[in-house]
Amino acid sequence: MDSPHAAREAAARVKAKNIPAHLEEQAVRGLIRRIAGEAYAARFTVRPLPEAHPGEDRYRLTDREDGILLEATSGTAAASAFYWYLKNRCGSYVGPLTRRLNLPPSPPPVGGAQEETSAFLYRYFLNFCTYGYTFAFWDWEQWEPFLDWMMLSGYNLVLNPVGHEAVWLALLQRHGYTEREAREYVAGPAFFPWQCMMNLTSWGGPAPAAWYENRCALSRKINAYLLSFGAGLVLPGYAGMVPPDFGERHPGSHPLDQGLWCDFPRPSILLPADPAFDGIAADFYDIQRELFGGDVHYFAADPFHEGGNAAGVDMAAYARGCYRQMGRVSDSPVWFLQGWQSNPSRELLRALSPENVLIGNLRAEDCADGGDDFAGYPWLYGCVNNFGGQRVTRGNLRKLLGEPHRYAADPACSMVGVALLPEGVETDEILFDAVADLALRQAPFEEDAWLEACLTQRYGACPPSVLEGWHILKNEVYLADTSVSPRESAFCTRPSLTVDMVSSYSLPTFNYDTRRLEGACRLLLEGWEALAEGEPYRLDVIDFVRQALANKAWGYVEGLQKAFQDQDVAAFDACADAFLALYPVQEALVSTDRHMLLGPWLERAKACGRTPEEKAYFEWQARTLLTLWGDRQGAIGLRDYAAREWSGLLGDFYRPRWESYIRLLRISLLTGRPVADYSRYDAEYFFTTLGDPYPTEPSGDPRTALNAAMAAL
Repeated sequence: MDSPHAAREAAARVKAKNIPAHLEEQAVRGLIRRIAGEAYAARFTVRPLPEAHPGEDRYRLTDREDGILLEATSGTAAASAFYWYLKNRCGSYVGPLTRRLNLPPSPPPVGGAQEETSAFLYRYFLNFCTYGYTFAFWDWEQWEPFLDWMMLSGYNLVLNPVGHEAVWLALLQRHGYTEREAREYVAGPAFFPWQCMMNLTSWGGPAPAAWYENRCALSRKINAYLLSFGAGLVLPGYAGMVPPDFGERHPGSHPLDQGLWCDFPRPSILLPADPAFDGIAADFYDIQRELFGGDVHYFAADPFHEGGNAAGVDMAAYARGCYRQMGRVSDSPVWFLQGWQSNPSRELLRALSPENVLIGNLRAEDCADGGDDFAGYPWLYGCVNNFGGQRVTRGNLRKLLGEPHRYAADPACSMVGVALLPEGVETDEILFDAVADLALRQAPFEEDAWLEACLTQRYGACPPSVLEGWHILKNEVYLADTSVSPRESAFCTRPSLTVDMVSSYSLPTFNYDTRRLEGACRLLLEGWEALAEGEPYRLDVIDFVRQALANKAWGYVEGLQKAFQDQDVAAFDACADAFLALYPVQEALVSTDRHMLLGPWLERAKACGRTPEEKAYFEWQARTLLTLWGDRQGAIGLRDYAAREWSGLLGDFYRPRWESYIRLLRISLLTGRPVADYSRYDAEYFFTTLGDPYPTEPSGDPRTALNAAMAAL
């Protein structure tokens, strides 16, 4: 095996070839104009800057008599330079969720040359899951400002599976399936990301015919935007997946059954030795190129992801066969693999050259190098900063600030970049800020200095009490590594006498002292009068108080469970009534913030439909993903995985199921009869079929709602 140094050198050569230095002045100027206006766009002169080393990104800002000269190796580096200027010379902030712009009428000077070079070849962004939990129903209106933020944050390699349903429709029809059969095989819009990961097929489909064409057009627009900034694309790759009945239709072909994933049938797998493999793989890539263009060199495919059947598979032959077909559309393809659980198989890796592989380690906070430097293959320090898009305060901020540069500087490891792989983007904006600030930087931060500067940019000022509160958050609350989930909201639990978590994959205990979070909230609130006009500050305060109240509610859940076991009617009534009384307090709080409303999610979904029937279909998708997730069987393991503590869901979905269950328990306490059988699936399914509208704008006074929530702690 090559040395870590050789693996890094190989990765640099391939990156320089696949994502060559590319700067389009008009693309960068357009971004500046959209964010800061024409006066700022006219002030900047954008010029290319040669790479000092293969694949390296850097920028330089200098003042000139006629304005500001921005030199950069790529559009992504140029956008990062402009973001540095916005933060450090204009005192402004742009995040994935909020903005606080403070733009002087006359753009201020740089005030001396500012130069920076990235320590990371790759800054990778996105997770297949994000395309369900956040992006499922987005259109260009949502995508363009998000892409602008993405470029400001320095990402130069981006996953985009949007529109790939159309690849599967065309592929299956080339191989004996009717259009109807092909559409029935493809999962519905909210669930298609898990088909890309080879976890399931069909569930939630078929989508209306117009959906596929619309998604292709949107995907091409996203790709064109990214390429105009010199960013690389990652598209889904082909690793042998076929419908379970493929062998019946193609005598002589013998797909390998992959069993179940969370009680959903997986697609079967063709091995490269199968007579049908080369033909279907070739058609997959040909169709992909026809639909989305040919300037693609990175392909994401994760065989045996979270299970599957690899028994008897010659992994080396399988790896070589899958990789060979990627060469149909690139002369230097790179197989992007998720470092998750036991994947990628080391046998699979060793069949390939290090220059042909890039591993995004989703578990870097737990085990940064996979335990063996991923066998010497190039890897990215990755963070999954939330699961299911749940709004739960989580992540390890200190590790994220300190570890990536340490591994990048270690000659004994083959780490070549950073990766942020959120399952949703509606949470913990500070984690996104940290990665954005790391992206185009050669040396690590001093974390306390970074925190104060970041908060000053986010809020416009950083009073001592606010900084003290954030030190508590950084040092004592943001402690969760990828495999250590903070406790989810008690309000979102599905009732039982033993329930102690929300989703099946979370943990039943707190990983921090909840009193310290409450103390941090009180300190942050001391800055209200000075900072409340800024949306980033308001979102943070509302979110942390929301989390504190969700934590508090667990005490009442545990209290009513114990009181029932003890047959203590008075204690049961006290805990049950106190718990139910917290729901309207939390509802009033989250109602004041636009990021915590059910209405916008549902309205975006309905906007994808042209007829009342299609609108109902898309709304069912949107409601199901957040609640049951699957059918009756699939919901056993996946229900509430994407639970949302949103206005609308709290009052109409989560509280009613506790009210019903508490009534059953009270009847049992009063009569002495056993608790009646309690199954919520039918009632929860009924909720997914409803069409009642919800507000799309926040309501209520935030400070009043915050005071009520703090009084309840």
